[in-house]
Amino acid sequence: MKHVMWAAALCLSAGALPAANTIKVESVSAAAGQTEVLVRILADNDAPLQGISFAGTYDSRLTFVRIELGAAIAAAEKFVPVSGATYFGAAMILEFGEPWDFTDLPPGENQVVFDVYFNVAAGVPGGTSLPIDLRADLGSPIIDPVFTVDGNTVTPALVDGAITVVAAPIVTAVTPKWGAVAGGAAVTVAGQGFTADTAVTFGGAALENLVFVNAATITGNAPAHAAGAVTVVATNTIGTGSLDNAFTYVEAPAIASVAPDSGPGDAVVTITGTNFTDSTDTTVLCGGLPATQVNVLGATQLTCRVPACGGETGARDIQVATAGGSAVLADAYTCTAGSTFRRGDANCDSKHDIADAIAILSYLFSSKPAKCLDALNANDSDKVDIADAIYLLGYLFASGPPPPPPFESLGVDETPIGCEEQCGA
Repeated sequence: MKHVMWAAALCLSAGALPAANTIKVESVSAAAGQTEVLVRILADNDAPLQGISFAGTYDSRLTFVRIELGAAIAAAEKFVPVSGATYFGAAMILEFGEPWDFTDLPPGENQVVFDVYFNVAAGVPGGTSLPIDLRADLGSPIIDPVFTVDGNTVTPALVDGAITVVAAPIVTAVTPKWGAVAGGAAVTVAGQGFTADTAVTFGGAALENLVFVNAATITGNAPAHAAGAVTVVATNTIGTGSLDNAFTYVEAPAIASVAPDSGPGDAVVTITGTNFTDSTDTTVLCGGLPATQVNVLGATQLTCRVPACGGETGARDIQVATAGGSAVLADAYTCTAGSTFRRGDANCDSKHDIADAIAILSYLFSSKPAKCLDALNANDSDKVDIADAIYLLGYLFASGPPPPPPFESLGVDETPIGCEEQCGA
């Protein structure tokens, strides 16, 4: 069988294998369908080289495009690229004949001697490895992988490589999904295929303080942007992925009115204004205390349950905070005394007797209406149940403790469960 030792054109005799001499394929990543993917052929040599030849095969899902001299080779007197249906290779001789100017490749590691370009077939799944193997049995005649070192043919070790197909990044969610137009909101971008070099933009503006956490998570601070929904885009060397309407910039809210604007508290009110956002991103305070059951009906209206006034009276500020900022309407809700009662006076006759225990049981088991649930709540728990009747009977007939205040005189409950009407005189 004929062999061609291209790089041995200057050879005088064969030499032994130096352990430090290697030809290797540098493995890289690429996207399915990507063209002109650069794969570098590297050389490790422990002595000056005057020539190199090699050949290799490649996966059928790759298309060989061309081979060029690499960055380590300033010029070559002879450069012969070769290729066949399933293989590629090249021979390079730095000095081919007189005049002898002693041109060579100095000793070194990972020296780029050839640049090879491939196209990757479309549709190759992410994570697929497309091997590129160096061989000593390719071509006709066979192309031997050799170095020319001081006039000797040296056979280097061969190290294979691959192109790994990586999917372009995908953006699946942004949390939170709202932020102020001034920017600065701490956000988490979730997705797939993120890499350390992935850049993220919100409506074209770069994510600030970007931190690559892992292939599925990137964090940072939202940049400033005009109000409205924006597309979030993730881009790296593999490709680009985007999610439309992934993040919405909002202006700070404004409060116009509260209705009703007075009462004993522990009541649902409607707040009208502008720039209200999603219920999960909205909080309401009444007099500095958190409201509950916040429900944003739209950009201009929300409802919530303001806390009980606890017997206190006077005006309280209402504050609404959203992802866009916060707003305060001074003296928006006035706490009034509201309905008063005596605890345990379930029938509201201003006395404590067995009729009150019967009224509690009638409410529980006969659907009888009650003017004031707080009056029925004899043990001051968070609900009316049979324990209240037992507690009251214990006080009346078994020397048990009296109901908690207000008991001897009319008053209000600091932790009310409801008292719709005046109960007693």
